[in-house]
Amino acid sequence: IAENAANWNAATLTLEGAGATSNPQGGAYLYYPAPVKSINVTDIGTTGDVKIQLTSFCDYGDAPSSYGTTVLAGGGGGPIHQMAPAGGILGTEPRDLYLGNLVAGKLNGSPSIGADTDPQDDGVSSFPTLTASDTSYSVSVRAVNNSSQEATLVAWIDFNIDGQFQDSEKATVIVPANSAAKDYPVTWTGLTGLVSGQSYARFRLMLSSSATGTGIILGVRAAGMQASTRVKPSNQIISERSSRALAVTTTTPTGWVSSGEIEDYSLMIAPASASLSGLVWADLNRNGILDNGEVVWNSTNGSLTVYAVDSTNVVVAKATVQTDGIFSFSGLASGTYTLILSTDSSILLGAAAPPPSLPVGWGNTGESTGVAASGTLDPSVDGKITVTIP
Repeated sequence: IAENAANWNAATLTLEGAGATSNPQGGAYLYYPAPVKSINVTDIGTTGDVKIQLTSFCDYGDAPSSYGTTVLAGGGGGPIHQMAPAGGILGTEPRDLYLGNLVAGKLNGSPSIGADTDPQDDGVSSFPTLTASDTSYSVSVRAVNNSSQEATLVAWIDFNIDGQFQDSEKATVIVPANSAAKDYPVTWTGLTGLVSGQSYARFRLMLSSSATGTGIILGVRAAGMQASTRVKPSNQIISERSSRALAVTTTTPTGWVSSGEIEDYSLMIAPASASLSGLVWADLNRNGILDNGEVVWNSTNGSLTVYAVDSTNVVVAKATVQTDGIFSFSGLASGTYTLILSTDSSILLGAAAPPPSLPVGWGNTGESTGVAASGTLDPSVDGKITVTIP
């Protein structure tokens, strides 16, 4: 496979082997399913670097380039999953070990911002909400193992959005032999240092026995010369030029394996969120403190709603005061909010905040933050209070 196709317009690639008939596709590469004895490359006057990848039917990733997606990425090569094609046909064909419903062979990784250039990436139907404050996370992945061997599903999420998949961002699941199609929860625990924004995930399914291995990429320079490469039965390469090995273990998000499938995805990490709760009570002595003998607010006194309002006076959340006097919010992002106590429950999210109001015969005696018996009193007695979520 010639990676820099423009440099090969005048080049001729021929394959020698059993039934030596090459199958050119688009002029940039040759796909040859039969055993290959040798590959001869003849270039006619072309200059510049060209690269040849010697491989079989493979699956690749499509996350951005910083994640080591292409076969020549970094110093060790991107993720490559070798697959033996049925009948030597290049295309989409189910095999004994794959993610989701389909797996498709490709010529190279295809980095993209959306990690969405491979339509057969379907092992994950959706990602649950992930926030920067989460300490654990789980996603369901469908894996198919119709083989007689145990497989390993390894997953990475770039939790700190540094453009790399780190070993600390890895989770591993065993997929038993002959387990057919099954949904597996992949779980990360002890998470810290998450950053909000667009991130990426990588899932690699492979036979546990093939979790280590070696593949070869050969590099040659074109300048009117000929290069001959002999491929030995062991798939080791002896070359007149340079070669480098690609290896993978269950700890690496890149490298070559001889089975399974790789799928890349994009996902969003939402800003850190927090819960917020409070209490409304009948302050009989009007001191702003919940004293012994004072009772919590209940619906017999009238219905009350608490609105969380942002700095632009827009409602971002609302909560009903329950029969035990408690109101609560969840999923609030870091920031400063004004909480407003109101008898009007009809205000919608995104609307302008209502003024504070209480049932007839009741008045505000104060607001406070912290523990009710020893909280910090708001100097303004007006039915609203400002709180900050760090």
